[in-house]
Amino acid sequence: MKAKIAAWCSLLILLPGISNAQVQTAVPFLTLTISVEGNGMGGISASLISGDAISAISNPAQLGLFGQDNLFSASTYTPKTMWLPSFGGDLSLDASAVTAGLRLDRYMKLPAAISIGIGYLHVYFDLGTFNQTLINNPTVIYTWYAFEKADMLAFGIEINYFVKFGLGYSYKWIDSQLAPFGAGQANASGATKAPAHDFGTLLQIPVVNIVSRLRHKPLAGC
Repeated sequence: MKAKIAAWCSLLILLPGISNAQVQTAVPFLTLTISVEGNGMGGISASLISGDAISAISNPAQLGLFGQDNLFSASTYTPKTMWLPSFGGDLSLDASAVTAGLRLDRYMKLPAAISIGIGYLHVYFDLGTFNQTLINNPTVIYTWYAFEKADMLAFGIEINYFVKFGLGYSYKWIDSQLAPFGAGQANASGATKAPAHDFGTLLQIPVVNIVSRLRHKPLAGC
C-alpha cells in the first residue's frame, strides 16, 4: 500500500503544470516614483515611512502611520515637472494629494496606539501632442493630445504596539488616452478607462526600543 501511495505521489510531481508568464502593467506611469523625498533616496518611497501626503500614492499604508502624528496634510509634486527633458520631448508629470488622519487611542481606551488615515490622490502624465500624416506625405491630417491620469481614494490603519504595522488600500480611477486609433490592425482606439485596486503594508521594528522596554531600562549608550 505504501509503495502505491509513493508511486502516485511521484507521478503527480512529474506531471507538467500550468504557469503564466510575467506581464508588465498596462499603465506604466503608475510605477513612477512620485515623491521628491523618495527619488532623492533611490526611489524607495513605497517602503520609506514619511509624513509627506504624496507618499501614499506609492503605498497607501503610509496613511495609517501618518495619522499617528498628523491631522491634515497636502502635498504636490512640482507642477508640470518635465519628464526626460534631455530627449527634447514635451512629456510632463503632475501629482497632488490631500490626506487626513486621526489617532483613535487619544479619544477612546484601546490596548494599543491605533490610528487611521484617508486621502485623495491625483497623478497626471502629460504625453504631449501628436500629429497623424499621410503615407509619404508630411501633411498633417489629424492632431491629438495624449495623456494618462489616475484619481485615487485611499485608506490606511496603523497599530503601534512594540512594532509599527500599517495596512492600506486604495481604489483608482484610471483614464488612459494614448491615441484615437489602435496599433497595427486593431480596430479599437488606444484609449481606456478602468478601475484598479492596490494594497500596501509597512512594518517598522525599533529593535533598541523593544529591548529597552523588555529590560525596563535603556541600553547603554542609547
